Amino acid sequence: MKHCILVIGNVAAGKSTLSKVLAERLNCVVVCLDDSRVEVVEQGLGNGRGHADRLAQELCLRKLTAEDLVIFESTGVTRFYSKAIKELVRQDYKITKVMLMCDQETCWDRYKKRKASGHFQAPFAYAKGKNIKEGIRYFHWEQKKLETDLKYDSTKLSTELIADSIINTIKTDYSNEAIELINDIMR
Repeated sequence: MKHCILVIGNVAAGKSTLSKVLAERLNCVVVCLDDSRVEVVEQGLGNGRGHADRLAQELCLRKLTAEDLVIFESTGVTRFYSKAIKELVRQDYKITKVMLMCDQETCWDRYKKRKASGHFQAPFAYAKGKNIKEGIRYFHWEQKKLETDLKYDSTKLSTELIADSIINTIKTDYSNEAIELINDIMR
């Protein structure tokens, strides 16, 4: 059985941190469109922003569906998110959708700290031409429309506690095949 743990959240909500902890504990990879964008740019691929972004999306989809157990990190409100979900469903992945909630002001404060420390942030054009603060507000409201399996507040719970809960929930709630896959990986 193939399984994707989808970590959804706003900009600077803690998606990358949680995804890295889960990946380490489950011995699997994290796939994120922003990372594919960086890879395309570093390789000098694409002849213009639209072409480079299309190549990044194709690369991200290939990485996403190349693994039996994968973590997909996303804001959950882009066209690419919908495309990726459709492809995962088409390829018979069990998808566990995890919403990492974080209030807008905390996201904004974290974003400013990351930016000051030189953290890479993908171009923000995918938020319908909004600046980053408007984008955080937009994502906050759009994400409320998403259906998810699990929700955690990243301002109230530690990353480790959230990761433990996700892994335990998957082991408890899903088929024996999924449990065996996770147990095999964790050995």
